[in-house]
Amino acid sequence: MLEFLYPAKIEEEDGFFTITFRDIPFALTDGKTYEEALQEAVDCFGEALTSCIVDNEDIPMPSPARPGEILITPPALVAAKAALYIATNVRCMNPFFIIRNKTPQFHQPDTRVYFA
Repeated sequence: MLEFLYPAKIEEEDGFFTITFRDIPFALTDGKTYEEALQEAVDCFGEALTSCIVDNEDIPMPSPARPGEILITPPALVAAKAALYIATNVRCMNPFFIIRNKTPQFHQPDTRVYFA
């Protein structure tokens, strides 16, 4: 299973915390506090993955974290879209082909009674 945990480096300089991603060099963000920088990193990373998808570029696989790096994951919806994008590019399939050709599953109707 693909996990979107990418290493990021946090550096403090002049009262700001800068975060860079080794695997995605065009993703760069900062914050006034450590916590703000982390929140900005999640958003920045999500935007970087979305940019790769929109521009039909390859999404690099995450490399192992080095000492002093932290792991950042994108928002769940972005991670799901990126996983589908990677799967369709690897298999050279159109996402609609995957959806159309999914084996149908038949479910029994819900007959439970709910009481308020």
